[in-house]
Amino acid sequence: MLWMLRFCLHIILLFPVFLNAQISIINRSLTDTTQNIFYLGVDNIITISGKQYDPVKQHTVIMGGGGTLHKMEKGVYAVRVQEETDNCQVWITETNKPISKHHFRVHKIGNIVVRYAGVKDSTATVNQLIVNPFIHVDIPGSYYKHHINITSFAAIFIGESFDSLVTVSPGIRLTAEQIEIIRKLRVGNKIYFNNIYAYGPDSRRRKLSPFTIIIK
Repeated sequence: MLWMLRFCLHIILLFPVFLNAQISIINRSLTDTTQNIFYLGVDNIITISGKQYDPVKQHTVIMGGGGTLHKMEKGVYAVRVQEETDNCQVWITETNKPISKHHFRVHKIGNIVVRYAGVKDSTATVNQLIVNPFIHVDIPGSYYKHHINITSFAAIFIGESFDSLVTVSPGIRLTAEQIEIIRKLRVGNKIYFNNIYAYGPDSRRRKLSPFTIIIK
């Protein structure tokens, strides 16, 4: 812990003349890399670059959020955080002197949901469903690249003419059969998507929550 005390002392003494070095830190695990966010419970892959960055001479330190750094290669780290906070900092130091400081917020990822493409709620027109005939994984309010891939799902068509007709698709796209059934749907008919299976980055097969679309 002695090096940490020395590091903090250097920050206090040198802060008035702190150099805002031309160093950037980008979280490549986000869909929007302009966001300074780390997410709990996952690897946040960051890249460090810039004219004044020297991965050989300089040291990278994380403070706040219960954060840890794992070096993957020069200028690339996996960040793991454990606590939500608006005050997580990544410092670049050289000979225990601060060179650059970057602020990050630590957030929970949020709930995983499955949606029909182009449909934001539980209602849609027949035309909307035909234009984008596939389902996808979404994490509302999150920028994290989840890498969860749907491998199969069942679509149950509910209406007077269908008697809860069950169909299965091997992937994210609806089959030709399912699209033809959708063309025959009327206002008030429903499609219940269930038995949605997917694989994540951990290669573990998981079952995702079902959802319903009502024809309007």
